[in-house]
Amino acid sequence: MVHLKHATKTITPEDPATPGQPINPKGNAEYPNGVAKDDLTDAVTRTINYVDADGNPVKGGPNGETTIKQTVTFKRAAVIDKVTGQLLGYDTNNDGQVDTTDAARAWSPMHGEFDEVESKTPAEVGYLHVDRPKVNVYGVVPGDQDIVEKVVYSNDPMVVAGTIQYIDDTTGVLLDEDALPEGEVGTKINYTTADKIKNYENKGYELVSNTFTDGTQTYAKAGNDFVVRLKHKTQTITPNDPDLVTPGEPINPNDPNSPVYPPATARENLIKAATQTIHYVGAGDQTPADKVQTKEDAFTRTVTIDKVTGKVLSTSDWQGSETFGTENTPVVDGYHADKKTAGGLTATVADPNVEETVTYTPNAKIVPVDPNGNPIPGADTPTYPTDPADPTKVVPNEPIPDVPGYTPVDPSPITPTDPGKDTPVPYTQNQYGLTEQFVDEDGNELSPSASKGSSYKRGDAFDVTGDAKVINGYVLVKQDNTKGTFGNGDETAKFIYKKLGRIIPVDPNGNPIPGADTPIYQNDPNDPSKVVPNEPTPTVPGYTPSTPSVTPADPTKDTPVPYTKNETPTNPSEPTTPANPTTPSQPTAPGTSTNLAAPSPAAPGQTTPANQQAASSTSKGKSATLPQTGNDQNETAAAAGLGLAGLSSLLALFGTRKKRHED
Repeated sequence: MVHLKHATKTITPEDPATPGQPINPKGNAEYPNGVAKDDLTDAVTRTINYVDADGNPVKGGPNGETTIKQTVTFKRAAVIDKVTGQLLGYDTNNDGQVDTTDAARAWSPMHGEFDEVESKTPAEVGYLHVDRPKVNVYGVVPGDQDIVEKVVYSNDPMVVAGTIQYIDDTTGVLLDEDALPEGEVGTKINYTTADKIKNYENKGYELVSNTFTDGTQTYAKAGNDFVVRLKHKTQTITPNDPDLVTPGEPINPNDPNSPVYPPATARENLIKAATQTIHYVGAGDQTPADKVQTKEDAFTRTVTIDKVTGKVLSTSDWQGSETFGTENTPVVDGYHADKKTAGGLTATVADPNVEETVTYTPNAKIVPVDPNGNPIPGADTPTYPTDPADPTKVVPNEPIPDVPGYTPVDPSPITPTDPGKDTPVPYTQNQYGLTEQFVDEDGNELSPSASKGSSYKRGDAFDVTGDAKVINGYVLVKQDNTKGTFGNGDETAKFIYKKLGRIIPVDPNGNPIPGADTPIYQNDPNDPSKVVPNEPTPTVPGYTPSTPSVTPADPTKDTPVPYTKNETPTNPSEPTTPANPTTPSQPTAPGTSTNLAAPSPAAPGQTTPANQQAASSTSKGKSATLPQTGNDQNETAAAAGLGLAGLSSLLALFGTRKKRHED
């Protein structure tokens, strides 16, 4: 890649150019306006004429000249772009570079002077008087008009003339010179300086001195050249002026060509801000945002300008300081800060942006520990709450946490000495007991309670489901809390029982048979929740059961068993005369045992007492062994009588058995 740039050319008064002519022989660019010799030079001429009172030439010059010409020449060099033909600016130090784009400031020199010229004495040229023994130094700037001076020689009456110069004491430049009208010595000079001084004051000057007195000044034989000295007035602009200046506005409102206020006079260039920033760190996503205080004009400076030229003469150093207010540190729950307040810092010119950092640290915790100092697993470890009135502290007298299964050695509240350090609180582990209860559904105790120990701890498991026992007449229907885990207290395991049901003989209509035995189900000796299956149904005299045995579906509910009544035997159509009965043996007294044994309770699994069955067999035996008569009728009658007697005995025996069973 090849990079090219535009070439430039410096045009001087010694080597001027012709506007409109090609710059490059093969290019299209032409010389712009402003590069001709007349554009690059400026000459100001002063002509001094020596004459008598009638205007005739007099050889009054230092070398007998009647006229003297003085010239001051100003030059400048233009810089053009050889590619575009544009006038870029002016070179003021002969380095070939653009130093300024202001043509009026490109002249060299920027101001010049005409030298002082001595006039010949009147006697040397045959006269008595000369109005100007010398023509003073006169300063000029580019663009000034040519000047014509006159020196007049005369005889009596003496006619003289003079000048008034206006000199810029700030730069030493002659601002203007007026020739006073001729007049005789002793007469009042018809001239005033007031208007010109006012005009210069309107341009930003101020009067330094004036050797001419308006209204009373008279001509003297010599010394009729007067000087008015002025200097540039300055203006110092501060940021707090009641009437702020505006850059770009005229400095001297009464001067149509007044310079304008430069950008440096803007208020924003005369003030400087200071800030105080409080940084907050350490509280995670709860960390407060920075707090910033700003003073826009904490520091100020002034700028002094020249009211004649509009130039900045000086800029003062920054002055001032700012002490900011304090900031209360925000309370962040769960954290404590290292400062209750922050700020109150002083910003200076050398350190205009002051900062301070507030650091938050997480609050520590109350830590329950066992007697060995080890943290208790699963225990609550509450964080110290931050004091809402002081972000550097935590709340005192904090209650210690409840730890299930543990008791604190000292239940007193905690006041941490260091909010950043945990406080261990010792606890001892509680011990609990396990009790077994054997009760019915109403809570009535059926068997004494049993203790299964008293050294259990929270979280220990227990299982006593296998401890259920057989309780005669009751069946286990429910276990409550017989398997589980210890919490914060003793545990009670309950085995709940319900009374066993019965076998209920009923007639075909479902009505219980009066006087029939209703045996209770028999407990299964190996399973407290069951009864023995296939229990025999009870014998009901005169009835036949529908089933010989019963297996209850629900051990706690009665089982009705239908019975049918046996048919009664019919009497013979023609009864025979019975034989003489044998004398019966003496009946036994009540309460004494005969051949019939007393009924005994039924054994487990039995529905009828064993000796009752034996008695029935005996009765049958006896019936079977009654004495024979040899007479069919007698035998029939005897058998009928014996049957009646035996039936009576059986009824009596059955009544006794029923009473015992009900008892």
